[in-house]
Amino acid sequence: MKHIGDILPEAMDYPEQTQQDRSFEVCMVCGYRVEFVNEQYKKRCHGCGTMIQAKYYANTLNKVPKCLVCMDKGWAQYPVQSDGKVYNYAARCDCPVGMKLPSNILSLSQCKEAPGGEYLENRNRVALKINN
Repeated sequence: MKHIGDILPEAMDYPEQTQQDRSFEVCMVCGYRVEFVNEQYKKRCHGCGTMIQAKYYANTLNKVPKCLVCMDKGWAQYPVQSDGKVYNYAARCDCPVGMKLPSNILSLSQCKEAPGGEYLENRNRVALKINN
């Protein structure tokens, strides 16, 4: 079985020696400076663990993705609240890119806690400012 880092390389931080094109956001919860490198657009704050999304994310995409559920990554993240905490889960998308990922990763339609694809699609439409 492959390591999760081989399957979902976007989920891992970039090594220090390859960091270029840095930008940062200041965590509004604890004030920690969170740096984004290369094409990172989402990262946890090292100070308090809050998930922070970069402001420039919507502007970095040159084209509209074919699948607005997963943004052409093949997998989608969704929040689940349990025991007073919010957890981010990931599942394989039902689009052609997601079907290329290993079948041992559950798809969105197989996950009981996952919202419908329509919710994720609408959320990404709002983030990318796409009217339709």
